[in-house]
Amino acid sequence: AALHDGADTSSVVLKEALAELYLNDGQRERALNLYLDIGRPSVLNFIARHDLVTFVSRKKLSLLAQLDTSAAMTLYVTSRDVLPPSVVVPELFAQGGFGARELTHTYLSALFDDDPSGFDEYHDMLFDLHLEFSPSSLMGFLKKSASYDVGRCAGVLAGVESLVFERVFLLSKLGSYEDAVRVLLIDAKDLEGAIKLASELENPRELWDVIIKVSTDSPEFMSTLLAHAKNLAGDANAIALVDALACGVPIENLKSTL
Repeated sequence: AALHDGADTSSVVLKEALAELYLNDGQRERALNLYLDIGRPSVLNFIARHDLVTFVSRKKLSLLAQLDTSAAMTLYVTSRDVLPPSVVVPELFAQGGFGARELTHTYLSALFDDDPSGFDEYHDMLFDLHLEFSPSSLMGFLKKSASYDVGRCAGVLAGVESLVFERVFLLSKLGSYEDAVRVLLIDAKDLEGAIKLASELENPRELWDVIIKVSTDSPEFMSTLLAHAKNLAGDANAIALVDALACGVPIENLKSTL
């Protein structure tokens, strides 16, 4: 085994030396093919150092990404003038399965980080891949991108308990403020967030009606609402809140709230 390992090492050294000779002789493609044949991560550095990206076969893009994912993504993003996403994405996906989707997610994430407004035809795909591989990245993506299907994304997130605030953001972007308030109150139990959303709008009366209606079943919510109403003396929303108090609804800390 030791002898075999020694022979393999010698073969690699000879191929690397031959590749350098080819390069010095101007035979860049032959030099690259030798490095690709070696199949070591160092091939990415070789490609970048000698500006050989135009000689890389499309069929090798997935292989290179697997050899050294970080270096490959940097190379693909910085070389997108000659390796656009329309070339890279299909090749990364071509292998199929979880690994292919994960590589595509890593690539599109790097591309988006470098240029959030570019290659917008892939933003819906990146949303789906973030959902699968990096849900914590979704809110930042949703705020920066202007090129995803808002309605579709909001629908996809319906029922995903861990991404309630991302859904609220999308519903608000759609102008579905009542739905957003209901999600905040019922799913997120975030009354303060619902109040903040209502307070940011010019004509929030319908939202306040929703907030009041949902909150009347919750003593804790009603206590918070009354505290908020005290700061809105004379405001129509405060009056509506008091009018909506159901007889017999217990309110926590009522004396200190009023």
